[in-house]
Formats: sequence, C-alpha cells, structure tokens
Amino acid sequence: MVIAVILIIMAITIWQVQSFVTHLAKEEGTKITLWAAAIQKKAKVVTVTRDLLDKLQQEERKKATLYALAIQELNSNLNSLPFIVKVMEDNTTVPIILADQYNNVLASKNIEPQVLSNKTQMYQELVNMKKCYKPIHIKMFKGMQTFLYYKDSKILNDIKLTFDNLVKTFISEVASNSAVVPVIFTNSKQDSIIASGHIQQNTINSKQKLQKILYDMKRQNQPILVDFEGGKKNYIFYEETPMLSKLRYYPFVLLSIVTLFLGLFFIIFKTYKQVEHDRLWVGMSKETAHQLGTPLTSLIGWIDYLKDNPINNELINDISQDVKRLELVSDRFSKIGSLPKLQQENICEVLKSNLEYLQKRTTKNIEFNFTIPQYQVYVKTSITLFNWVMENLTKNAIDAMEGVGKLTIHLTTTAKTCIIDVTDTGKGIIKSKHKAIFDAGYTTKTRGWGLGLSLCKRIIENFHSGKIFVLESNLNDGTTFRIIIPIV
Repeated sequence: MVIAVILIIMAITIWQVQSFVTHLAKEEGTKITLWAAAIQKKAKVVTVTRDLLDKLQQEERKKATLYALAIQELNSNLNSLPFIVKVMEDNTTVPIILADQYNNVLASKNIEPQVLSNKTQMYQELVNMKKCYKPIHIKMFKGMQTFLYYKDSKILNDIKLTFDNLVKTFISEVASNSAVVPVIFTNSKQDSIIASGHIQQNTINSKQKLQKILYDMKRQNQPILVDFEGGKKNYIFYEETPMLSKLRYYPFVLLSIVTLFLGLFFIIFKTYKQVEHDRLWVGMSKETAHQLGTPLTSLIGWIDYLKDNPINNELINDISQDVKRLELVSDRFSKIGSLPKLQQENICEVLKSNLEYLQKRTTKNIEFNFTIPQYQVYVKTSITLFNWVMENLTKNAIDAMEGVGKLTIHLTTTAKTCIIDVTDTGKGIIKSKHKAIFDAGYTTKTRGWGLGLSLCKRIIENFHSGKIFVLESNLNDGTTFRIIIPIV
C-alpha cells in the first residue's frame, strides 16, 4: 500500500514537472524562432545594402568611363562638343583628375577648392585616386598618353560608412543577443570565426572543436546566410539555449533523484527490518539460554546426589550425556546472541565427529554416506555453532525423507574455499522457495517454528563469512544444500 502511494505521488510529480518543462521549452523555442526570424530579416537588409553599394560603385565607374570617352571624342570630333559638354556637366558627384603620363594634371572635376589651389595636395589626391581604382586610358592627338583617375564620391563614401556601421551593429547584435542563443558567426569557408556569443571559448579554440560544434549546430538549425563582401557568403550558426537543453533533461534528472531516494528508503526500511529480526533472534536466544539454565542446575544437582548414593551407573551416564547435551544447547543459544570467538580447526575432523554422533542417534532406515578427504583442511570456526548447522541440515533432511532414505555429505576444497554438500533423497523444494526457506518464520512443518535454516544462514554468513544456499532441488527428487566457507 505504501509503495503504491509513493509511486502515485512520484508519477503525479513527474507529470506536473514535465508539463511545466514542456511549457518553458515551448517559450524558449518561440524566443529562438523569433530571434532567428529577426536575424534573417536583418541579414536581408545587410545583403540589400551590399547590393545597393555595388550598384552605386558600378554607376560611378560608368560615369568615369563615360567622362573619359567624352574627352576622347572631344579630342577627335569638335562637332560633338554640345553633347560632350552636357556629359561632363552631368557628373556632379564623382571626383575626377585627368593627367598625362608624367602625372601632370590637365583637368579635374568635383575636386574640393582647397585641394585645387594647392599643387601638393592636388598631387596627393592623384596618388590616392591611383590606389582606389585602375585609371581609364584616353587616346589623345599626336600619341599623347593621358589617363583619367577617379575615386568614390562623397555620397558613396557616406553610404559605405553607413554600411560598415550596419555590419558592426549587426555582428554585435548577433553575438550579444538578448535571447541568450549560443551563436557562431563564420567566414565563407566556415573555418574562421568572425564573432561568437553565449558560448565558452575553450569549446571552439581549435579547428577540430569548431567543426564539431558547427556540425552539431547545423543538425539543430539551418545556418543563416549573410553577404558582407559582395558574393562571399558568411554563415550564422546557432543552437538552442543552455536553459532549454537543461529543461529537456530535467524530468529525467528528477526521476533519477526520486528513484535514488526511493531506493534509499527501501534500503533503510530493509535494514530496519533486519535489525528488528536480529533483535528478535538475540532476545529469543538469550531467553532460551536463560530458560535452559534452570533445569540444567537441577539436573547437575541430581547427578551429584546419585554419585554419592549410587543406584544405577548406566542411568547416571545417560543423565550425564543429556546434561552435556543441554549445556551444549545452552552454549549454542548464548553464542547466537553475541559475536563468537572463531578458532582454527580441522574441518574434516569436526565434521566427521559430529556426523558419527548424529548417525548413532538416527533411525537405521537412514543410510549415511560420508565423503571426507583424509588430508587436513583448516578453517576458522566455532565448533559449537558449526555442529549446530550440520545438525539442522541433517534433521531437515531426515524429516524430508520421512525417516527412510539416503543422506550424503560430500566435502571438497578449492584454492581458497571449503565446500560441503548435504544431499538427501526426500520430497524436494520447489524452485520459487529456494530463498524463502531461509527467512525467519518460514516452515512447511506442522509444528515447526521456521528458525532452523534462518539460524544456519546467520551462523554461516554472519559468523563464518561464508555462504549457504540450495544448490539443486526438484520435487520428489531430493535436495542438495551447499555450504562454502573460506580456508585459512
């Protein structure tokens, strides 16, 4: 019931968080979409401005060329003078200087007055024009070499300045965008960064890293094309914000945390239950030892009396053996309630002695078969508790065979462990119960307490650092228990 309530609460919590995250992710996605749309529109403005600038430059080039042709026509045909004069007068913007092959200025147009009046400044203006554009060659009479030099008009320069400011502003807006979108502005070859924003520099400090992150960005969104240089395409790569990326994984992180706490709760709960079981066993063991103490004291007193007043020596011996047995039982239970002292023992000798004792006190219808090696195998053990385990397994096997059958005890060793198999020919155990039989209180007997195998598990695993389990069992085909304990 508690588990069901916890699972329902966890499912409702995750559903609520998922809805909230989905909503936030949608808002973040909308912001990115709007930002990308705005950037695309601004990119179109930049491209259109670039195209307009190119057209103006072409127009001014045409004006200069037409002006040069007019001068050349005037030199060869004076009848065209009115048309040529009109062509020259129409050029009111493009600065022009006509000079011979020796850089002597023959004529000029649209030059600032202060430059015209100063030969040095006029020569410097001619030098500047040579750097701007290739001069136009004009054929003059008598083979005279004449060249027409020109530069951009003031209007075109102002437009260029405006365009440069527009580009700078555009790049700045892309890099430091309010939508906090990670963005990289590259050249046409996509191997050099013009600008970047909201992205760690160490992630793009090499060409390999740059290409990887550009590939990842391209998988998310198609790059935005921008033309800054007349035909050379620049690219704007962008991806979703870090916040949106985190929001996508947040439900899974929450689920992991909830699962971790749920697992921790179960571990604590299981540990608590185990502690309760241990307390129960300790209390029961101490109480049993206490209860056995009273009859033991009485029996010891009767033995002393019978020794002083002999009646039947055989009776006295039997009583003595039973008293020793009661003392052994008391000792066993007292050791369960505390940490026993383990000593190095030859397990072959301990096992053989205990099994011979049990065989004498078992019906002749049970065939005992021991397979114990002749060499010595030393383990750290408490003989009292280990014999108790073997007695429990032996009695359970005899009960399972209902007093008739074969009991086989087989001891083998590996490099580090001692392995003891106890096999009977009884009614067997179904596979689903192979682990449950070791739980406290589990029993199939009418008068059983379900404590024997639980005590065996505690003694072998907690005190001997070993293992005990059902190796093999089938219905009506017997059972094999295996004990594994480390060799000294």
